[in-house]
Amino acid sequence: MKTTGTWRWWYEKHGAITAVGAGILSALLAVYFYRGMLDPRDADWLLHEGDSFQHYIGWQFFRQEPWGWPLGAVKTLATELSTSIVYTDSIPLYAIPLKLFHHWLPDTFQYLGLAIVINYCLNGLVACRLLLSVGVPAYAALAGALLISSLPIVILRGIGIQGHEALTAHWIILIAIELTLTTEKQRLKGAACWLLLLTVAVLMHFYLFFMAGVFWAVWWLSISYRVVKGAIDAKSKPVRQQTMSVLYSYQAWWLMGVATPCIILVVMWGAGYFHLDSQSAASGGYGFYSAELLTFFNPRSSAWFFNDNFTSLSVLFPGWQPAKEGQYEGMAYVGAGVLLLWLALIVSTWFNREVNLASVNAVNNDGYHQEALVDHRWLPAWIASVGLFGFAMAGEVSIGQGSIPLYYDMLFEPFKDYLRSSGRMVWPLLYLLLVITFIQLAQNMRACWLLPLLVLAMVVQREDLRELYSFMRNKVKNQVEASRVDPRAYDVLKDDELSQVWASHDSLIAFPAHDLDAIKPYLWLAAEHHLSINVAYLARANQQIIDAATQTYRRHLAQGELPEGHVYLITDHELSQQACRLASWACVTHENVTILWQPVAVSSGRYSPLSSQATQ
Repeated sequence: MKTTGTWRWWYEKHGAITAVGAGILSALLAVYFYRGMLDPRDADWLLHEGDSFQHYIGWQFFRQEPWGWPLGAVKTLATELSTSIVYTDSIPLYAIPLKLFHHWLPDTFQYLGLAIVINYCLNGLVACRLLLSVGVPAYAALAGALLISSLPIVILRGIGIQGHEALTAHWIILIAIELTLTTEKQRLKGAACWLLLLTVAVLMHFYLFFMAGVFWAVWWLSISYRVVKGAIDAKSKPVRQQTMSVLYSYQAWWLMGVATPCIILVVMWGAGYFHLDSQSAASGGYGFYSAELLTFFNPRSSAWFFNDNFTSLSVLFPGWQPAKEGQYEGMAYVGAGVLLLWLALIVSTWFNREVNLASVNAVNNDGYHQEALVDHRWLPAWIASVGLFGFAMAGEVSIGQGSIPLYYDMLFEPFKDYLRSSGRMVWPLLYLLLVITFIQLAQNMRACWLLPLLVLAMVVQREDLRELYSFMRNKVKNQVEASRVDPRAYDVLKDDELSQVWASHDSLIAFPAHDLDAIKPYLWLAAEHHLSINVAYLARANQQIIDAATQTYRRHLAQGELPEGHVYLITDHELSQQACRLASWACVTHENVTILWQPVAVSSGRYSPLSSQATQ
């Protein structure tokens, strides 16, 4: 976008430095939270984790397997489901390239902590660059980037709370907004940038890809419409003849429009998106994991994740109980510092009512070029953001305990089963509003007023969210310290005699597999000893398919015989008692899971067939 005078000089000379500085400061914030989790060789703390454990295990199985197609397929994990690193949320963007270096990496290698630091860094850098590109002064852009990096919607996604490392990559949303605003005239170059962004996004996380994809679709359609309309209006030829002429003249443009989805589908295929049957990939919950209308103002939506003493993210006001427990997914509280800026925006706009927002050459009181907010370039961003917000509310307007059904959710029918946590779709609108906030504040206020306001806002933001920051840091610290005291965490992982059992088998079979959490330490063992396992907790796992697959083993057990060559993990007490009575089988119980095997290749010892200790 255009810049003038002094601002042009600063942007060209120091804009990159300011953006890099914002990225470094944002990365330091991540280090402040996750310092104990950054060593790639340390993974013991993951045994105390939930979703992050799943992500690590998916990577461990994936790295040990030979290459195949799809590239992201994992054949030895959850063999009953045919899964991939997409459905273990192992971040294909990192997992696939790192697998190339598998033989040089240590046996224990986790990149989850580093991934968060990288995402925080890029969040700050891209946010600052976006604000600079729309004419926000450097000091304001830096402050805005730091506020964006410390928003609860980013922090709550990290390890220790929701455990969604990939979903901290909000720089993807910010780049999508930037491309929508800045690439109107660089059409083919813009299309290439969009293709790169969508490729990266789909390898990061499907939800982020969907958000960026909506922006791309609206951007593409808006430019295509203006190209055709402008060419027709400018010529006197018949409409049909002129339309064909336009289509021929812009054939490269139309080709990119077709090629982009095709290339993305191939990337999805290679990553393993289609390596799970449609029944398993789909899941219910749409409407329950929604967002309320006033989500930007409610700090209590995430109370479900915390204890009774921490019901609100804000220390300044409590907020209100959301209508649905699942609306923690749509939590987007902005913080009191941002609310202060919004109040200042309202007041400053009132006192600057004569400012023409449509003026492309708008200049603030300090001589900095400002972006026109009603320029047609903003329309696609507004359409995409508002449309995603509507999807987030899932067909109803929810405020507090009340809700008004609007029934427009039928418009989103194709996406309901694959994007059940629709509340996450509020993020783009929030970021667009923040960009506009900083543009208008910079236009309405002199630096001598704006700079102190921004400093005050950052102080207020920190004070308002101090309990959240403290909770986050302490939880991570306690998790890491717990792993130092008890690195193995589960009794079965400390049982050295069972190592002979793992070494003499190739596969683990768990049934009836109703309690997938109980299988957690055995996933660790399977990855450690290069064993396959039939079930696992995944981002998408159809319990009916799991039940049908494991029913076979229940029938075998009822007949008094089980297929040989496997180690069985039985999670039902009655079935365990029945299994331990089988002749020539050894069994032992660890934490409500009975391990059953034939000790043919195992030297005699503690776990011999029908030993007195075996059935304890």
